[in-house]
Amino acid sequence: MVSPLDGTASLARIALLVQKAVQRRGQARSEAATPASAGAASAERLGATLKRRVRELQGTPAERRRLVSRLLVESLLLEGLGHALINDVEFQNLVDDVLDALRSVPQVAADLERVVGQLIGPDDTQSSVRGQDSR
Repeated sequence: MVSPLDGTASLARIALLVQKAVQRRGQARSEAATPASAGAASAERLGATLKRRVRELQGTPAERRRLVSRLLVESLLLEGLGHALINDVEFQNLVDDVLDALRSVPQVAADLERVVGQLIGPDDTQSSVRGQDSR
């Protein structure tokens, strides 16, 4: 059994939920299922990319948490639907809709917050201070 504190497992669970939401909307590509090992490797690559992008974010801790939540959902959707959609207004609306749907389910919202916390890390206040000092 995977620990509920395992960031990769939580990320994979959120990715699965996002994938299901996209499929329900009829916008998912019809692709064969990927093996579990490929999914885990993809989640690890996505996690590393997210951590790098999170380090670049500035703002108050609350602003950063909000931005990281959106960045996470956006990245997962782009992974499944293709990166060409990044500037599409309808895609950005889809990101907002999926994020709202994830936040509306208490257990999923808790998983999302846990992953966001892991992406931000314990140094969140220091990151915000550094961002303000560089002005």
